[in-house]
Amino acid sequence: MPDLYLILAPLLLAPIVGLLRFIGCNQILGNQLAVLATTVEVLPTKASLGPGRQKMFNVLVNGGTPDPSSIQWSAALDPSLHKHNDGNYTAPYPWRDTNDTVTVNYAGDSSTGPGSDTATVKLDHATVSIAPTSVPMLKAGAAVKFTASASNVQPPGGSVKFTWEKAVADTPNGPNATYTAPSPYVLDSGPETVSFTIDADPAPNGSSSATVTLVGNAAIFQKKDIATKGKWITVYGNKGWALADSPNLVSTTPPPPVTAFSFPINEYPYTINGDGRDLQDPTKPGSFIAAVWFTPVGGDHFDIQLQFTDFQPHQFSVYCATWDGFQRTQFVAIYDGDNPGGPALDQQKLDDTVAPGFDTGVYLVWRVSGHVILRVTNDTADNPTSRNAVISGIFFD
Repeated sequence: MPDLYLILAPLLLAPIVGLLRFIGCNQILGNQLAVLATTVEVLPTKASLGPGRQKMFNVLVNGGTPDPSSIQWSAALDPSLHKHNDGNYTAPYPWRDTNDTVTVNYAGDSSTGPGSDTATVKLDHATVSIAPTSVPMLKAGAAVKFTASASNVQPPGGSVKFTWEKAVADTPNGPNATYTAPSPYVLDSGPETVSFTIDADPAPNGSSSATVTLVGNAAIFQKKDIATKGKWITVYGNKGWALADSPNLVSTTPPPPVTAFSFPINEYPYTINGDGRDLQDPTKPGSFIAAVWFTPVGGDHFDIQLQFTDFQPHQFSVYCATWDGFQRTQFVAIYDGDNPGGPALDQQKLDDTVAPGFDTGVYLVWRVSGHVILRVTNDTADNPTSRNAVISGIFFD
Protein backbone atom coordinates (compact mmCIF):
# COMPACT_ATOMS: atom_id res chain seq x y z
CA MET A 1 0.00 0.00 0.00
CA PRO A 2 2.75 2.54 0.78
CA ASP A 3 4.18 2.02 -2.62
CA LEU A 4 0.85 3.02 -4.14
CA TYR A 5 0.89 6.33 -2.15
CA LEU A 6 4.33 7.15 -3.39
CA ILE A 7 3.18 6.63 -6.93
CA LEU A 8 -0.01 8.69 -6.56
CA ALA A 9 1.35 11.60 -4.42
CA PRO A 10 2.96 13.57 -7.23
CA LEU A 11 -0.14 13.20 -9.34
CA LEU A 12 -2.35 14.49 -6.52
CA LEU A 13 -0.06 17.49 -5.70
CA ALA A 14 0.40 18.75 -9.25
CA PRO A 15 -2.98 20.56 -9.53
CA ILE A 16 -2.47 22.10 -6.06
CA VAL A 17 0.93 23.47 -7.01
CA GLY A 18 -0.46 24.92 -10.21
CA LEU A 19 -3.26 26.61 -8.32
CA LEU A 20 -0.85 28.15 -5.81
CA ARG A 21 1.39 29.47 -8.59
CA PHE A 22 -1.66 30.94 -10.25
CA ILE A 23 -2.53 33.00 -7.14
CA GLY A 24 1.13 34.30 -6.73
CA CYS A 25 2.38 32.38 -3.68
CA ASN A 26 5.76 31.73 -5.26
CA GLN A 27 7.69 32.54 -2.05
CA ILE A 28 5.83 29.76 -0.22
CA LEU A 29 6.66 27.38 -3.01
CA GLY A 30 10.37 28.26 -2.97
CA ASN A 31 10.72 30.21 -6.19
CA GLN A 32 13.85 31.71 -4.67
CA LEU A 33 15.24 33.05 -7.96
CA ALA A 34 12.83 36.02 -7.87
CA VAL A 35 13.77 36.89 -4.27
CA LEU A 36 17.54 36.74 -4.80
CA ALA A 37 17.30 38.84 -7.95
CA THR A 38 15.92 41.90 -6.08
CA THR A 39 17.97 44.99 -7.08
CA VAL A 40 17.78 48.17 -4.96
CA GLU A 41 19.33 51.37 -6.43
CA VAL A 42 19.71 54.87 -4.95
CA LEU A 43 19.92 57.64 -7.54
CA PRO A 44 22.01 59.70 -7.84
CA THR A 45 24.84 57.61 -6.47
CA LYS A 46 26.93 60.72 -5.58
CA ALA A 47 26.20 64.32 -4.68
CA SER A 48 28.06 67.41 -3.45
CA LEU A 49 26.21 69.69 -1.08
CA GLY A 50 27.02 72.85 0.81
CA PRO A 51 25.97 73.24 4.44
CA GLY A 52 22.23 73.37 4.87
CA ARG A 53 21.51 72.51 1.25
CA GLN A 54 19.17 69.70 0.23
CA LYS A 55 19.15 66.92 -2.33
CA MET A 56 16.30 64.63 -3.40
CA PHE A 57 17.32 61.00 -3.74
CA ASN A 58 15.21 58.37 -5.50
CA VAL A 59 15.08 54.62 -5.13
CA LEU A 60 14.40 51.95 -7.74
CA VAL A 61 13.64 48.33 -6.97
CA ASN A 62 14.17 46.08 -9.94
CA GLY A 63 13.98 49.18 -12.13
CA GLY A 64 10.60 50.31 -10.81
CA THR A 65 9.15 52.53 -8.10
CA PRO A 66 8.55 50.65 -4.87
CA ASP A 67 5.75 51.17 -2.38
CA PRO A 68 6.94 54.11 -0.12
CA SER A 69 5.81 52.20 2.93
CA SER A 70 8.44 49.56 2.21
CA ILE A 71 11.47 51.91 2.24
CA GLN A 72 13.36 53.64 5.03
CA TRP A 73 15.86 56.43 4.40
CA SER A 74 18.73 57.36 6.71
CA ALA A 75 22.12 59.10 6.74
CA ALA A 76 24.55 56.71 8.38
CA LEU A 77 26.59 59.37 10.15
CA ASP A 78 23.66 61.06 11.87
CA PRO A 79 20.39 59.13 11.44
CA SER A 80 18.48 61.28 13.92
CA LEU A 81 19.18 64.43 11.92
CA HIS A 82 19.01 63.05 8.39
CA LYS A 83 16.05 60.70 8.33
CA HIS A 84 13.70 61.45 5.45
CA ASN A 85 11.07 58.95 4.27
CA ASP A 86 10.70 60.95 1.08
CA GLY A 87 14.43 60.71 0.30
CA ASN A 88 15.10 64.42 0.87
CA TYR A 89 18.56 64.78 2.43
CA THR A 90 19.78 67.98 4.14
CA ALA A 91 23.53 68.57 4.51
CA PRO A 92 24.56 69.24 8.12
CA TYR A 93 25.12 72.61 9.69
CA PRO A 94 27.59 73.45 11.14
CA TRP A 95 29.65 71.90 8.39
CA ARG A 96 31.95 69.05 9.38
CA ASP A 97 35.10 67.89 7.68
CA THR A 98 33.89 64.46 6.52
CA ASN A 99 31.61 62.89 3.91
CA ASP A 100 28.15 61.52 4.61
CA THR A 101 26.38 58.38 3.44
CA VAL A 102 22.70 58.22 2.54
CA THR A 103 21.26 54.72 2.97
CA VAL A 104 17.94 53.24 1.87
CA ASN A 105 16.61 50.00 3.32
CA TYR A 106 13.92 48.13 1.39
CA ALA A 107 11.73 45.74 3.32
CA GLY A 108 10.50 43.73 0.31
CA ASP A 109 6.95 42.80 -0.67
CA SER A 110 4.99 39.82 -1.92
CA SER A 111 7.09 39.50 -5.08
CA THR A 112 10.55 40.81 -4.09
CA GLY A 113 12.96 40.27 -1.26
CA PRO A 114 14.57 42.88 1.03
CA GLY A 115 17.65 44.90 0.01
CA SER A 116 19.58 48.15 0.53
CA ASP A 117 21.80 50.63 -1.28
CA THR A 118 23.83 53.74 -0.47
CA ALA A 119 24.82 57.07 -2.02
CA THR A 120 27.80 59.21 -1.04
CA VAL A 121 27.41 62.89 -0.22
CA LYS A 122 30.49 65.10 -0.36
CA LEU A 123 30.03 67.86 2.20
CA ASP A 124 31.35 71.08 0.71
CA HIS A 125 32.43 73.65 3.27
CA ALA A 126 32.27 77.40 2.91
CA THR A 127 35.30 78.68 1.02
CA VAL A 128 36.82 81.72 2.67
CA SER A 129 39.87 83.73 1.64
CA ILE A 130 41.71 86.93 2.41
CA ALA A 131 43.70 89.23 0.15
CA PRO A 132 46.50 89.96 0.38
CA THR A 133 47.57 86.76 2.11
CA SER A 134 50.78 88.34 3.37
CA VAL A 135 52.39 91.75 3.74
CA PRO A 136 56.18 91.31 3.78
CA MET A 137 57.09 94.72 5.22
CA LEU A 138 54.75 97.15 6.96
CA LYS A 139 56.32 100.10 8.74
CA ALA A 140 55.14 101.32 12.10
CA GLY A 141 52.05 103.48 11.76
CA ALA A 142 51.44 102.47 8.15
CA ALA A 143 48.13 100.94 7.08
CA VAL A 144 47.11 98.20 4.68
CA LYS A 145 43.66 97.19 3.46
CA PHE A 146 42.42 93.60 3.47
CA THR A 147 39.48 92.10 1.61
CA ALA A 148 37.68 88.97 2.78
CA SER A 149 35.47 86.72 0.69
CA ALA A 150 33.23 83.75 1.38
CA SER A 151 31.51 81.38 -1.02
CA ASN A 152 29.43 78.22 -0.77
CA VAL A 153 27.37 79.72 2.01
CA GLN A 154 23.63 79.96 2.43
CA PRO A 155 22.95 82.89 4.71
CA PRO A 156 19.53 84.41 5.33
CA GLY A 157 18.93 87.47 3.20
CA GLY A 158 21.97 86.72 1.07
CA SER A 159 24.51 88.42 3.35
CA VAL A 160 27.50 87.29 5.37
CA LYS A 161 28.82 88.98 8.50
CA PHE A 162 32.57 89.35 8.76
CA THR A 163 34.23 89.69 12.15
CA TRP A 164 37.78 91.02 12.00
CA GLU A 165 40.65 90.48 14.41
CA LYS A 166 43.38 93.17 14.61
CA ALA A 167 41.77 95.05 11.74
CA VAL A 168 38.88 97.52 11.60
CA ALA A 169 36.05 96.86 9.15
CA ASP A 170 35.40 99.76 6.79
CA THR A 171 31.67 99.14 7.33
CA PRO A 172 30.09 97.14 10.18
CA ASN A 173 30.47 93.41 9.51
CA GLY A 174 31.80 94.23 6.05
CA PRO A 175 34.36 92.31 3.96
CA ASN A 176 36.89 95.16 3.79
CA ALA A 177 39.06 96.15 6.72
CA THR A 178 42.10 98.29 7.47
CA TYR A 179 45.02 97.18 9.61
CA THR A 180 47.38 99.78 11.06
CA ALA A 181 50.80 98.68 12.28
CA PRO A 182 51.48 99.59 15.91
CA SER A 183 53.80 102.49 16.59
CA PRO A 184 56.48 102.75 17.75
CA TYR A 185 57.92 99.62 16.24
CA VAL A 186 59.52 97.20 18.69
CA LEU A 187 62.51 95.30 17.36
CA ASP A 188 61.92 91.53 17.17
CA SER A 189 58.20 92.00 17.77
CA GLY A 190 57.49 89.20 15.28
CA PRO A 191 54.80 88.99 12.61
CA GLU A 192 51.18 89.89 13.23
CA THR A 193 48.26 87.74 12.14
CA VAL A 194 45.21 89.49 10.73
CA SER A 195 42.18 87.20 10.58
CA PHE A 196 38.44 87.20 10.11
CA THR A 197 35.56 84.83 10.68
CA ILE A 198 32.24 84.64 8.87
CA ASP A 199 28.86 84.36 10.48
CA ALA A 200 26.31 83.04 8.00
CA ASP A 201 23.42 80.79 8.99
CA PRO A 202 23.13 77.98 8.02
CA ALA A 203 26.63 78.29 6.57
CA PRO A 204 29.56 77.35 8.81
CA ASN A 205 31.73 79.83 10.67
CA GLY A 206 34.71 79.77 8.33
CA SER A 207 37.88 81.79 8.84
CA SER A 208 41.04 82.85 7.09
CA SER A 209 44.12 84.85 8.02
CA ALA A 210 47.02 86.85 6.61
CA THR A 211 50.51 87.45 7.97
CA VAL A 212 51.89 90.95 8.37
CA THR A 213 55.61 91.32 8.91
CA LEU A 214 56.22 94.46 10.93
CA VAL A 215 59.29 96.54 10.25
CA GLY A 216 60.51 99.89 11.41
CA ASN A 217 63.27 102.05 12.76
CA ALA A 218 64.43 100.57 16.03
CA ALA A 219 67.41 100.03 18.30
CA ILE A 220 68.13 97.82 21.28
CA PHE A 221 71.34 98.26 23.25
CA GLN A 222 73.36 95.06 23.62
CA LYS A 223 76.55 95.72 25.54
CA LYS A 224 79.53 97.92 26.40
CA ASP A 225 82.87 96.32 25.51
CA ILE A 226 86.05 97.67 27.12
CA ALA A 227 88.15 94.56 26.52
CA THR A 228 88.59 94.42 22.74
CA LYS A 229 90.10 97.93 22.35
CA GLY A 230 91.86 98.34 19.00
CA LYS A 231 91.88 94.66 18.00
CA TRP A 232 88.48 94.72 16.30
CA ILE A 233 89.16 92.55 13.23
CA THR A 234 87.15 89.27 13.42
CA VAL A 235 85.29 90.65 16.46
CA TYR A 236 83.44 93.51 14.79
CA GLY A 237 82.92 94.72 11.25
CA ASN A 238 82.34 91.34 9.61
CA LYS A 239 79.93 93.06 7.19
CA GLY A 240 81.65 96.41 6.89
CA TRP A 241 83.24 99.30 8.74
CA ALA A 242 84.04 102.99 8.61
CA LEU A 243 87.08 104.39 10.41
CA ALA A 244 88.04 107.99 10.98
CA ASP A 245 90.95 109.10 8.78
CA SER A 246 90.29 106.24 6.31
CA PRO A 247 87.79 105.55 3.49
CA ASN A 248 84.44 106.23 5.07
CA LEU A 249 82.57 103.02 4.36
CA VAL A 250 84.23 99.75 3.45
CA SER A 251 82.05 96.65 3.06
CA THR A 252 82.73 92.97 2.87
CA THR A 253 81.27 90.69 0.19
CA PRO A 254 78.33 90.55 0.31
CA PRO A 255 77.97 93.97 1.90
CA PRO A 256 75.42 94.84 4.56
CA PRO A 257 72.15 96.22 3.17
CA VAL A 258 73.03 99.70 4.42
CA THR A 259 73.29 103.07 2.76
CA ALA A 260 75.40 105.74 4.47
CA PHE A 261 73.88 109.17 3.93
CA SER A 262 76.38 111.34 5.72
CA PHE A 263 79.53 111.28 7.80
CA PRO A 264 81.09 113.97 10.00
CA ILE A 265 83.29 116.36 8.07
CA ASN A 266 85.77 116.89 10.91
CA GLU A 267 88.48 114.24 11.25
CA TYR A 268 91.63 114.40 13.29
CA PRO A 269 94.51 111.89 13.25
CA TYR A 270 96.63 111.36 16.34
CA THR A 271 100.09 109.88 16.72
CA ILE A 272 100.09 106.11 17.14
CA ASN A 273 101.13 105.32 20.69
CA GLY A 274 100.88 101.53 20.70
CA ASP A 275 99.03 101.27 23.99
CA GLY A 276 96.22 99.15 22.60
CA ARG A 277 93.67 101.88 21.87
CA ASP A 278 94.81 102.27 18.25
CA LEU A 279 92.49 100.60 15.76
CA GLN A 280 93.86 97.93 13.44
CA ASP A 281 94.16 99.19 9.85
CA PRO A 282 92.35 96.54 7.74
CA THR A 283 94.06 97.73 4.57
CA LYS A 284 97.59 97.44 5.99
CA PRO A 285 98.20 94.37 8.15
CA GLY A 286 100.31 95.27 11.17
CA SER A 287 99.41 98.97 10.91
CA PHE A 288 97.10 100.99 13.16
CA ILE A 289 95.00 104.12 13.08
CA ALA A 290 94.50 106.66 15.87
CA ALA A 291 91.90 109.17 14.72
CA VAL A 292 88.49 110.62 15.56
CA TRP A 293 85.49 112.29 14.03
CA PHE A 294 84.71 115.25 16.26
CA THR A 295 82.55 118.25 16.89
CA PRO A 296 84.32 121.60 17.10
CA VAL A 297 85.52 122.52 20.57
CA GLY A 298 82.43 123.27 22.63
CA GLY A 299 80.25 122.09 19.73
CA ASP A 300 76.92 120.38 20.23
CA HIS A 301 76.71 117.17 18.17
CA PHE A 302 77.23 115.41 14.85
CA ASP A 303 75.07 112.80 13.09
CA ILE A 304 75.74 109.73 10.99
CA GLN A 305 72.65 108.66 9.08
CA LEU A 306 72.22 105.03 8.09
CA GLN A 307 69.48 103.21 6.20
CA PHE A 308 69.24 99.43 6.58
CA THR A 309 67.26 98.77 3.43
CA ASP A 310 66.14 95.23 4.32
CA PHE A 311 64.65 96.36 7.67
CA GLN A 312 66.13 93.29 9.30
CA PRO A 313 67.95 93.54 12.64
CA HIS A 314 71.70 94.09 12.30
CA GLN A 315 74.43 94.51 14.87
CA PHE A 316 75.87 98.01 14.81
CA SER A 317 78.85 99.04 16.93
CA VAL A 318 80.58 102.34 17.69
CA TYR A 319 84.16 102.69 18.95
CA CYS A 320 85.04 105.62 21.16
CA ALA A 321 88.56 106.50 22.26
CA THR A 322 90.73 109.57 22.71
CA TRP A 323 94.47 110.15 22.68
CA ASP A 324 94.87 113.81 23.69
CA GLY A 325 94.22 113.65 27.43
CA PHE A 326 91.36 116.16 27.42
CA GLN A 327 88.38 115.33 29.58
CA ARG A 328 85.10 114.50 27.80
CA THR A 329 81.54 113.58 28.65
CA GLN A 330 79.20 112.67 25.81
CA PHE A 331 76.00 110.94 24.81
CA VAL A 332 76.02 108.35 22.03
CA ALA A 333 72.44 107.77 20.92
CA ILE A 334 70.38 106.13 18.20
CA TYR A 335 67.44 108.15 16.84
CA ASP A 336 64.58 107.32 14.52
CA GLY A 337 65.74 108.55 11.14
CA ASP A 338 62.18 109.46 10.16
CA ASN A 339 61.64 111.36 13.40
CA PRO A 340 65.01 112.87 14.32
CA GLY A 341 63.38 115.42 16.61
CA GLY A 342 61.68 112.75 18.69
CA PRO A 343 63.05 110.86 21.67
CA ALA A 344 66.12 108.69 21.29
CA LEU A 345 65.51 105.01 20.58
CA ASP A 346 68.42 104.38 22.93
CA GLN A 347 71.10 106.53 24.52
CA GLN A 348 74.37 105.71 26.29
CA LYS A 349 76.50 108.10 28.29
CA LEU A 350 80.31 108.00 28.35
CA ASP A 351 82.08 109.99 31.02
CA ASP A 352 85.83 110.30 31.42
CA THR A 353 85.30 111.41 35.00
CA VAL A 354 83.97 107.98 35.92
CA ALA A 355 86.23 104.93 35.48
CA PRO A 356 86.52 103.22 33.17
CA GLY A 357 86.45 106.27 30.96
CA PHE A 358 86.06 105.96 27.23
CA ASP A 359 89.51 107.47 26.79
CA THR A 360 90.75 103.88 27.24
CA GLY A 361 88.67 102.63 24.26
CA VAL A 362 85.11 101.30 24.45
CA TYR A 363 82.65 99.74 22.02
CA LEU A 364 78.92 100.43 22.28
CA VAL A 365 76.91 97.70 20.57
CA TRP A 366 73.27 97.83 19.43
CA ARG A 367 70.88 95.82 17.30
CA VAL A 368 69.23 98.22 14.88
CA SER A 369 66.89 98.16 11.91
CA GLY A 370 65.56 100.58 9.33
CA HIS A 371 66.52 104.22 9.01
CA VAL A 372 68.46 105.33 12.07
CA ILE A 373 70.68 108.23 13.06
CA LEU A 374 73.75 107.86 15.22
CA ARG A 375 73.99 111.11 17.16
CA VAL A 376 77.07 111.92 19.24
CA THR A 377 76.53 114.87 21.58
CA ASN A 378 79.00 116.78 23.72
CA ASP A 379 77.59 116.94 27.27
CA THR A 380 78.58 120.38 28.52
CA ALA A 381 75.50 120.49 30.77
CA ASP A 382 76.89 117.85 33.13
CA ASN A 383 80.52 118.61 32.39
CA PRO A 384 81.23 122.21 31.36
CA THR A 385 84.86 121.33 30.75
CA SER A 386 84.03 118.58 28.22
CA ARG A 387 86.10 119.47 25.20
CA ASN A 388 84.02 117.96 22.37
CA ALA A 389 82.29 114.79 21.19
CA VAL A 390 84.32 112.12 19.38
CA ILE A 391 84.10 108.61 17.93
CA SER A 392 86.70 106.64 16.01
CA GLY A 393 84.78 104.07 13.99
CA ILE A 394 81.52 102.26 13.25
CA PHE A 395 81.13 98.57 12.48
CA PHE A 396 78.45 96.39 10.84
CA ASP A 397 77.72 92.73 11.59
